[in-house]
Amino acid sequence: MSDARAEFRGGRPARRTVVRGAAWAVPAIVVASASPVFAASGECLISSVTPEAVDQLTDTQVLVGFEPAAPAGMTASVSLEREGVVHRYTPIAGTADSVTINVLQGTLDTGVYDVRLEFTDGTTTISCTRVGVVTVTSTFKIRTMSPTLIPNDITIAITIVTTDIAATQTVTAVLFTLDGTVVSLPPDPSPISDRIPVTIHRHQLAPGVHDVSVVTVNGALTTTAVFVDGLTVVA
Repeated sequence: MSDARAEFRGGRPARRTVVRGAAWAVPAIVVASASPVFAASGECLISSVTPEAVDQLTDTQVLVGFEPAAPAGMTASVSLEREGVVHRYTPIAGTADSVTINVLQGTLDTGVYDVRLEFTDGTTTISCTRVGVVTVTSTFKIRTMSPTLIPNDITIAITIVTTDIAATQTVTAVLFTLDGTVVSLPPDPSPISDRIPVTIHRHQLAPGVHDVSVVTVNGALTTTAVFVDGLTVVA
């Protein structure tokens, strides 16, 4: 089956295509409308996406507006696409000119996503894509750490304070990077989720100013917070 989409760069459509006889694999809501314009024109345009910024660590409902209105009996689905990876969503609500999807926390990598919208009545599929419209970021950051200067000839524990860590996130490693060399250390156990203690043994880190990174895993999703020049090690 050929790719059915209308791409939009800078808010203007690049091409529009109708694919007939396409299979519909994902159940979707039925769009209810009395307007025959959508089916007659064989075109669709994504007119709005709200919000355009999605936090990787928060459930977010995204509303996708389109025009013209879809006729009664057509079902809809939405995909977020980036670098060949497609995340397809069944809308949780819809009107004649919009659908809403629920993007769950921890399911998208950070980056910029295209939004693809598809409609079908079982025999005809109409689709359109708006390029580079949804940006996924992470609010997971390192707030402070203590101490920020240590000698390299003793064993010492430092504490890294981050933004809140979700219950589904697990801290897997703390990385210390100096001139391209990375030392990965396991975190020490902590009763407080946003306090990450890590023990650095004598001569484990070379003298210099290290970037400090905290790596967490949430299912298949890896999130990293970086504190540039966070730790100074002296001889």
